[in-house]
Amino acid sequence: MMRRLLYIAAALSCLLLVSCKADSSTAPASPAASETQTEAAETETTPRSDETETTETKYPRYSSDDGVSYYEINCPDVPAAEAGAAVTRLELPSEINGKMVQIDGFLDEETLIVQLADNPGKSSEIGTIPLKNGKAGEYQQLLELKPEQSANLLSERWVFISEPSETIDPFSNMTSIDYRMYDLQKKKLLQPFYTAKSSHGCFLPASGFSHSPLLVGDMLYFDDVVREDGEYNGTIYGYDTARGKIIETYPECQQPLFYQGQLIGRTKNEAGCDQRLISLKDNGKSFRKDFSNLTNAIASPESLFAVIEAERNPVFDDDPDQGYLPVSKLLDLTSGQEIFTTIPFTPEDNAISVSDRLAGWSLNSPMRVALYDIREQRLISFDKVVRSVDDPNYFDDNNYYRYANEYVSGNTSLILLGNSVTANQEALLVKIPSKLDVQETTVP
Repeated sequence: MMRRLLYIAAALSCLLLVSCKADSSTAPASPAASETQTEAAETETTPRSDETETTETKYPRYSSDDGVSYYEINCPDVPAAEAGAAVTRLELPSEINGKMVQIDGFLDEETLIVQLADNPGKSSEIGTIPLKNGKAGEYQQLLELKPEQSANLLSERWVFISEPSETIDPFSNMTSIDYRMYDLQKKKLLQPFYTAKSSHGCFLPASGFSHSPLLVGDMLYFDDVVREDGEYNGTIYGYDTARGKIIETYPECQQPLFYQGQLIGRTKNEAGCDQRLISLKDNGKSFRKDFSNLTNAIASPESLFAVIEAERNPVFDDDPDQGYLPVSKLLDLTSGQEIFTTIPFTPEDNAISVSDRLAGWSLNSPMRVALYDIREQRLISFDKVVRSVDDPNYFDDNNYYRYANEYVSGNTSLILLGNSVTANQEALLVKIPSKLDVQETTVP
């Protein structure tokens, strides 16, 4: 919950945007068309001198009225109906037992993780809501939380708990963080197994993103990022839940990810910048990718995505001293597909959720609501656009929302469309057909 508030605060500080409009239209294209996407983008607006038919692929670009901000699609874009997606309006409670409901994501395709809060940023319990036949079932409480505790439900058995310890950092006068596990099977809160060296805990201040703990079998991987000599340095630890102790340590690494059977981490390059992803157990011998400006990375067992900052544009061309907005790209690192380019791409937008089939992201800027279909290498788009509250059309058209949060699991996604001003919220449950589903619908 606190992480989301940090994201939103950062995102709101970036939003200088007004109404969003399509500069061009597009027809669905095959995944192979992505090979010509660079050429298409460069020649899209060039007038043609003849009437010769062309196979050139055009992808749409959406921009703000002042031209400062834009959202440019770089891959095939297909409406949800044409993609065969089943979209259901899901009725989710805004309150349970008088407490605010916060969706944390999926435990599996048929179970949502939920936290209840008395006040924003202060969760009081964690539980689940089952999904069946496109409907939400009854909330099930799993664990009550103390006011100072934060929780991540990692599996049907384990809840990761972080809470202030009694150790005080004499330099910052801030409380360190204890990490412990709650065993749902035994209904037992285990003793702390690690005390973070600073109040940052799993948080990377340099980039503004929280690194979630990662459970792989019996192993829990987490990082601790501390500031030393003016620089932030991280270490990834491996805690064996079966043995109850830390048995793996990877210094100068952070942000544990699991991809294609390997533990991946983010580490420094030769220049001392955290711009490299490597396989940790063999120190990068089997997997290594370098970036010039990596903002965020996230993985599922068979997919890996990155947000990179491509360049910076001044907010005002006539006065660059007023500040710059980053131009960001979302990349599918497995296929090499560049999904979209946008300015700005705020910390809230960087909250990406991935499965082996889908990628979704949280939006707080004028972008179309869409999911990325990993297998087909295309966007599946919905008739919604996220707009700034300053947009005069914002309150007049139900197709426009203040923010969108997307969570994915397998072939399923939950899209929450919200208006933080009027507190209106719409939940869409989206199911993408699997290969087996397609065969069943096409074979007599």
